[in-house]
Amino acid sequence: RVLSTPAAPGVLLAAVLAPLAALGLHSARGTVLQSAGVDGREGVEELSAQVVALFNHTDPRRAVYPEGLAFDIHAQVGVRDPANGWTSAERRLSLELGAALRRPPASFAFTVARVPLFTGVAASIHARFEQPVSATQVGELLAQIPLLRLEDPVPGPRHLDSTGTASVGRLRDDPGQDGVHLWVSADNLRFGASTNVLALVRQLVNRSLL
Repeated sequence: RVLSTPAAPGVLLAAVLAPLAALGLHSARGTVLQSAGVDGREGVEELSAQVVALFNHTDPRRAVYPEGLAFDIHAQVGVRDPANGWTSAERRLSLELGAALRRPPASFAFTVARVPLFTGVAASIHARFEQPVSATQVGELLAQIPLLRLEDPVPGPRHLDSTGTASVGRLRDDPGQDGVHLWVSADNLRFGASTNVLALVRQLVNRSLL
């Protein structure tokens, strides 16, 4: 038997979007910001080397990030599909969310970008609902989720390093009365990996599958 889990962005988004099903979640759109930590130690070390090299006016190493990442943003992560413009990372995220939330993958469309951070993951989410739902309702619901902390302002990923909870905030009603906008942030390793794996193991033990 095989147990699979989404990558850190999928875990973070699912942790926020799953409770919203109680309010009639219809779909979600947004942008996910990944750190160099997604590419492991090699990515973190290369970003660090690029920062130092640029400060010293030398040519940095460009193995993991041929176009560089220090002081820049990569708007495309993964292989781009020439037919529709979506990348492999973005398609994977839609599939992960569809499987985790038992919804059609097309219900979730997120741009995945890489930013010059060493660790962490963050996302801007526009959640749409089957019926009118306010930011206040969303906040009251998410405040009851143990692994989520409702905060305003939302701390950046660096401030959540080694933290096993995710922070949610910046809840705003859509100006066109089309759902709610919010921001989420977490440590990609602690929240997106280890905490999630421990929760899965706990479920397996409780169900006598281990």
